[in-house]
Amino acid sequence: MTFSEEIQSALRGWWAVLRNDRSAPDQFDLSLRGFVTSLIPVVALMVFVQPLNLGETAEGVFIVPAYALVILQAYLYAARVIGVYAFLRLVKRERALVPLLTVWNWNDVIVTAAALVLTLVGLNGMFFIVVVYSVLLFYFVRSSQMIAGLDVPMILGMGIAMFAAMMIAMMPFAPFIAEHMAALGNMQTQ
Repeated sequence: MTFSEEIQSALRGWWAVLRNDRSAPDQFDLSLRGFVTSLIPVVALMVFVQPLNLGETAEGVFIVPAYALVILQAYLYAARVIGVYAFLRLVKRERALVPLLTVWNWNDVIVTAAALVLTLVGLNGMFFIVVVYSVLLFYFVRSSQMIAGLDVPMILGMGIAMFAAMMIAMMPFAPFIAEHMAALGNMQTQ
């Protein structure tokens, strides 16, 4: 399967998950190869879209370099993987890790690309953020049910494990983040 065919198949699978079509898993390449292929656009979005999310200071200078945010995104992705794996191992469903990550990667790519396009045409703000995160949460639950066969309490547990792993991973950076948030706040009030 070529990369463009895999993208088309992932789009069909993404739509099938949202429609609760039980054939949705068949649309994705849920092998290790499919996972690696799904990482290509994720990494591309980290590298090319993340710098667009930077806020400018009053002087028009970025507080955090773009490369630092890309590295942070990759670091948090790894923490998310560790949290999900730990939970899946606990419930004896670790074989679902690669398929879940593959489907979630494609969801992240599709939703991020759609959000980027909508932002570029001027649709943004709090309502927009709520809608995007609602789609992401709905997809997380629906795909977890379809791909890994998890029920809602298990999905909640997996979400907590993922969040906890990401928070633990962020602990070494807490002083740095607090310092830069305070600097950004001071610049915006001046």
